[in-house]
Amino acid sequence: MTLIFGIVAGLIAFAIGGLWYGLIFRDAWIEASGIDMA
Repeated sequence: MTLIFGIVAGLIAFAIGGLWYGLIFRDAWIEASGIDMA
């Protein structure tokens, strides 16, 4: 149970962090990486 909770919490934290990072740095990341992300 603890392991499952830890995994879920980690995934949620990663998703939230990735979302904020994407909203703030998306344009700069696309320019820097050269990847066309819709």
